[in-house]
Amino acid sequence: MKLLYCRLKGYVGIYHGLGKEEIVIPFSDFKNNLILIRGKNGYGKSTLLNALSLEPDNSDKYRTDAIYNGTEVTFVPYPAEKEIHVGCGTDIYQILIVSPVSNNKRQTTKAYIKKNGEELNPGGNVTTYRELRNSIFDMDPNYITLSMVSSEDRGIVDKTPAERKVYMGGVIGSLDFFNNAYKNLSKKSSACRSHINNIKSKIYNIGDPNNLYATLASSTALANDTEAKIDQVKNKIAESNATIKILDPDGEIQNVYTSIVERLQLLNSDIKQFEQTLEESSREFRKSHHNDLDMEKKQIEEALSAIRSEIDMLTGSLSSLMERRTNLQGKIDSSTQKLEGLKSEQIRDDIESVIDDLNYKIMLYNDTINNADMDISITKSELEIIQSIINDISVAVANINDNDQDCIIEAIQIARTDVNPNDLIRDLQAKLSQCNSTIQYVKDSQQAISANLKIASILDNRPANCTIDSCYFIQEALKFDAKKLKSEYDNLECMISVNQEAAKEHESRIIYLQKVDRVYVIIKSCLDLISRNEKLLSRVGKVSAYLKPDTFLHALEIHHQFNEFADLHDMFTIVDLVAENKTNQEQLVSYKADLKVYLNTKAIIEELEASIERDKKELSDIETTISDSFAKRKFDIERGDFLAKELNTINTIELSKKQLDERLEAKRQLGEEFNRVKSDIAKVKSHVDELEKSKIALQSLYESYNPLKAAIDQMKFNVSRLESYNQDLAEYSTKYDTIEFLKSACAPSTGIQSVYIAIYMNTTIKIANDLLKYLFGGRLTLCTPEIDSGAFKLPFLDNGFMVPDVSLGSTSQKCMIGMALSVALLSQGSAVYNLLRLDEIDGGLDTPNRMQFAILLISVMDLMGIEQCIMCSHNTEIEAYNADVITFDDNGITFSTTTNQKNYN
Repeated sequence: MKLLYCRLKGYVGIYHGLGKEEIVIPFSDFKNNLILIRGKNGYGKSTLLNALSLEPDNSDKYRTDAIYNGTEVTFVPYPAEKEIHVGCGTDIYQILIVSPVSNNKRQTTKAYIKKNGEELNPGGNVTTYRELRNSIFDMDPNYITLSMVSSEDRGIVDKTPAERKVYMGGVIGSLDFFNNAYKNLSKKSSACRSHINNIKSKIYNIGDPNNLYATLASSTALANDTEAKIDQVKNKIAESNATIKILDPDGEIQNVYTSIVERLQLLNSDIKQFEQTLEESSREFRKSHHNDLDMEKKQIEEALSAIRSEIDMLTGSLSSLMERRTNLQGKIDSSTQKLEGLKSEQIRDDIESVIDDLNYKIMLYNDTINNADMDISITKSELEIIQSIINDISVAVANINDNDQDCIIEAIQIARTDVNPNDLIRDLQAKLSQCNSTIQYVKDSQQAISANLKIASILDNRPANCTIDSCYFIQEALKFDAKKLKSEYDNLECMISVNQEAAKEHESRIIYLQKVDRVYVIIKSCLDLISRNEKLLSRVGKVSAYLKPDTFLHALEIHHQFNEFADLHDMFTIVDLVAENKTNQEQLVSYKADLKVYLNTKAIIEELEASIERDKKELSDIETTISDSFAKRKFDIERGDFLAKELNTINTIELSKKQLDERLEAKRQLGEEFNRVKSDIAKVKSHVDELEKSKIALQSLYESYNPLKAAIDQMKFNVSRLESYNQDLAEYSTKYDTIEFLKSACAPSTGIQSVYIAIYMNTTIKIANDLLKYLFGGRLTLCTPEIDSGAFKLPFLDNGFMVPDVSLGSTSQKCMIGMALSVALLSQGSAVYNLLRLDEIDGGLDTPNRMQFAILLISVMDLMGIEQCIMCSHNTEIEAYNADVITFDDNGITFSTTTNQKNYN
């Protein structure tokens, strides 16, 4: 048997070694039966060698990544696959082992095996796969497992006797089992005896077997009679079906009837639903209305419109009233405060000087405000809008002044004429394209002239005395006038120069116009902004003089810096002065009133009290009005909601009437359709009714037959159980006798362990000794293993001296013995599967021993008929023999032989 192909995907050793998710090894391309695997440590050599077995690998061989999300580590497994093709004679076996992943969890491993393309294990069950594999390749997997050795683990050779005992137990079955067999078999004997007693009890619970058989016979007869009646009814059903088939071959009549019935049911359901909806809506509507529906709808819509208008009016009125209420309350609070001040005689003594100061301040403010070049009625919010507009214009002007001074004049002229610069650019681009086309055309013409000039230049080398124009070498040149061609060439060169100069000018002009266009777009946006806000901008005095299209463009032409825009900040000050002056004037009025109070306190107090009383009365009236308005508005809203609900009810009634009329019309049409086919339906319906009666009769028969059949099945089951129990009783009795025999055989005093050794080791030792006789001059011989309760010794003779265990031998001895035992175990593991795998078992040998090992390896392969040996090794001595080499390095995987080399990456 030979390996033909191997594909590994998702193996952690390959991923971390080579950085590859998947590798493919085409063994069928190799020419030799010795294959070496080489490369740096950690690149995945041993991973490949171990994976070349036909056994599913453990999940720890597969790739799993740890992902940290900032708070916790999540382990994410990756799906893995192993695909191996082997050739066995003329047959090719394809083995696929899959370890899938779902929802970040590794799922059950699946194993498939094909023979010449035919799948032998379609379910993918691993246990079934192993059974098929062991059967196909005549394989004992215990021997195969033991045959795999490496430099770090030479199998049973490297281990101490105690370690070897544990290792053999883990691979083939623990020897402790045999040491504890007697105790375990004693427990099984007791359990088996208890099970026998339990079976006897179940047989007793089933009852008298004779009565069971008699009841089963009578029930079976009754069931047979019922089955005959069922057959009669089935025949009658078949006759009815046949008659119906004759009367209605295609089932069209029945389909029509069924369709009519189904549609009628749907229509009746819809009619009932719409009638119910209509009745409920109408009943609800009739509670408060008696007029015509259309008239009511119109009246409700008109009333609803009027109510909504009144609500809007009340909302506006309430807003005004509440504002007036706030103002009155403020006035009352101010008057009350003044009144309390007067009553407490706290009017300041310097009130006359305060009034003089206020008069002086008002006079100064009035002078400043009156001299302001602006509309002093403008508000701060309006001024802020103007400031935003001016800021936008200032930024645009600054941008123009900073970047495009060279083209601003032309951009202004275009803005006055409203010509789009893009139109000019497109015209120039067309001219530029024409120039380039002309240049290209002229250059092509020049090339043709140059070719002719080259031909004509042959005449320059013509001897002066040559007069034969028919000469073959100059005949073609005589066709051309070199002087004329040179003149044409120079003319074309001049034309190219003219067009190139024109193209350069066009390109320069286009670039310039593109800058003009950018400036034009900015100027146009400023003009649009000025135009849209012309009325508002006119209120800012002399600043607005520059915020008109003509003056704005003129200012740009003369590079005006628009410093007047800074006056806008002074205008905010003027607006604040206007507000403060108004406050001063109000304070002046107040202080003048205080002065009168100061002069005539009693009169002022009486006036304040009267004013407060009037304001309070007005405030009370406003409060009442507000309360009434809120109540009216609430009533209108509720009334509007009620009318909207009424309108919705009317709409529901109208829709329900329309849908009901549609369903009633459909029902009428369905009745007409039924009348057209009812005579045909009547002919078939009688047979259909007869068929239904037969089906009911059949169902009745089954209702009596099924319990009877169930009872018969139960009795048959009891009979079967009785027979099964009797069979189990016989089997467990035999098993009990066998257990008793094994219990005796497995007692510590018997030789069960020697039988175990004979099964697994005696033949192995003999085959290994046959191989070892070719080494060490026949001086080394393995002896019979010695196993006790704590150790598994493997002694050997070295030149006549007994060595207690192979673990005490030298490195070279352990290497050779390890390989011999590996081959011996492999040969017993399968007569078909003869793939030898060695993992750097020669790593500890010196140069002479490595040469001896290489000779032994080739000899053993020939002697044992090993078709392939795959070995991880750095042994250069093996290269003296025919071998294929698999090399792992930074570039991937390279395949080579001793003479040829090819790279598959």
